[in-house]
Amino acid sequence: MFFFVILFNWVFICFMQNLRPPQLIVPVEEHFTGRITWRGSWYFPKIKAKFIQCGLLDRVKESPFKQFFMAEPLNFSSALVHQLLLHKFRGEKTDEVQFYIGKKRCRFSQLEFALVTGLNFEVGPSEAEIKAKTTSDRLILEYFNGHSPVSIGKLRRTFESCQIVDDVYKMGLCLLVEGVLKGREEKLMVWTDMLKMVDDVDFFFQYPWRKISYQKLLQTCQKDFVEMKKHLQKKIEKGKTQKEAKYSIYGYAAALQYWAFESIIELGQDYAVRLGQGIPRMINWQSKEKVEIHKEQLIKLFAKKLTVYPYLCARPAEKQYVRSLTDNEAPLYVDMGLEELEVGADG
Repeated sequence: MFFFVILFNWVFICFMQNLRPPQLIVPVEEHFTGRITWRGSWYFPKIKAKFIQCGLLDRVKESPFKQFFMAEPLNFSSALVHQLLLHKFRGEKTDEVQFYIGKKRCRFSQLEFALVTGLNFEVGPSEAEIKAKTTSDRLILEYFNGHSPVSIGKLRRTFESCQIVDDVYKMGLCLLVEGVLKGREEKLMVWTDMLKMVDDVDFFFQYPWRKISYQKLLQTCQKDFVEMKKHLQKKIEKGKTQKEAKYSIYGYAAALQYWAFESIIELGQDYAVRLGQGIPRMINWQSKEKVEIHKEQLIKLFAKKLTVYPYLCARPAEKQYVRSLTDNEAPLYVDMGLEELEVGADG
């Protein structure tokens, strides 16, 4: 009897906590405009154009990165991502981001990132295996005069001017990792071992690039927006013309936009076109032509009661992939105290 009393009290507390809306890190009345830079939206068209020029599109569509080249064009919206980040609240888990949007709780975790991108979530090669596969200096010797490290900008320019098709492919893969999956600036240095590793393309694809990409994105999502607001306010008080916060977002930031289309039904209906039920989910969406996502519209939309899935559930065809995230255990979900019929998206 005592056990059931404890259980009842615990369930009741969880229920009551869920009735109360969570406190946003930045209250709605203190929200501010922001301009985000994500370099992946600039790098990717250049990579794809060069691959088309060199007849490499079919080859890359047979690779583990095929989804990026199969997906229809996405108009990356910094206004949307900024609005998402303004709607964060502090959750207990540090490896995911929790939002309160349209009067509903939802989360973006490695599960959502995986279902959207389809990137390899396996453990990957060991340090010893990586060391054994990073002995080739061929690309560095032939294209960069044996000098390393190489800047991302130098890699891009060399990639764009290269005429050896196989090397275009290998440098393009490295640029995709640095510029799109990580979203890094041109002045930064390429990981030298990657230029060595890519000479064995099959081994290159075994590396857990998703882990690096997700962690980069997660770090950006965890930016201190309270301090960002204070910094912007100080500039305004000093008479600066800057009226909005400016910051960069790293990792594969487009995953947040695809996830938002999947999870916030009205958002997907207003600004995108669903193309199907393919795997991974990023290939199912296309931006609506001549429809821009304006911050004023988003503010009004996010203030409404929306149809929001708290997390994405794996469809039957996705379950084996999802099990690779959890060592063949059942998928990990966040307990938000919701009834079973209210949770998850399976369509």
